[in-house]
Amino acid sequence: RLVSRSLAPVQGRYPEWFARLFELPAPTAESLVSGGWRQLGKVQVTVHPRFAYEQLWQTARDTLIYLLFIYPASLIALRMFLRDVLRPLAAVESAALAIAARNFVTLRLRPSTRELARAVEAINLLSRRVNETVEGETRRAEKLQDAAHRDQVTGLLNARGFAARFGELYEGDNAPFAGVLALVELGDLAAANRRLGAERCDALLREICGAFQEAATTSGGLAARW
Repeated sequence: RLVSRSLAPVQGRYPEWFARLFELPAPTAESLVSGGWRQLGKVQVTVHPRFAYEQLWQTARDTLIYLLFIYPASLIALRMFLRDVLRPLAAVESAALAIAARNFVTLRLRPSTRELARAVEAINLLSRRVNETVEGETRRAEKLQDAAHRDQVTGLLNARGFAARFGELYEGDNAPFAGVLALVELGDLAAANRRLGAERCDALLREICGAFQEAATTSGGLAARW
C-alpha cells in the first residue's frame, strides 16, 4: 500500500523567473521502516529546493548590488589614475606646439614613469637646442644685416643703409616734410692716407663722421657714408 503526503506549495523570497532560469533538482532521501526482523515499509522524503533558491537569490542580488557600486567607483579611480599618468603627455604636446610657435619652453614635470620622464627630458633638450640654434642664427642674420647696411670703418650707414632708412622714414608718407640734404666730400683723402697711414686715417674718418652723426642726430636726421 502506497501513502503520499505533500505540503502546499509556498512561494519563497525569490522571483518565479529566477527559479525557472536556474532549475535545481529536488533532493530525495529514503529510510526503511522495520519491526523486529521484518521490513514493514519504506519512507521517501523529497525536499523542496525553496531554501536553496532563497540563498542563491540573496547571494546573486547582493553580488549584483556590490558590482553596481564597484563598477562606477572603479571607472572613476581608473580615470583619475590615467589622468595623472597621461598628464605629462599633454604637457609634452603643449611644449611641442609651443616650440613650433617659436616659444621655447622648459617642462618642470618629473614623471614617475621612466618612459615619460625620458620623453620630458628629450623635449626639454630639443627646446634648448632649437632655442640656441635660432638665437645663433638671429645674431648671425643681425650681423649680416648690419654689415650690409653699415660702413665698416666709420660705423655710419652706407649707401644701401641710407636708402633703406630714408625710405622707412619718408616714403609713402602723405604729409609734406622739409629738410636739408648735405653732401660733404673730404678732398685728397688718398694723400692723407699715405701721410698718416691707414690706421690713423681711419681714426680721422671716424672722428669726422662722429661729428656728422652727432649733428644729424641733434637735428632729427641721419648721417651716412656714401
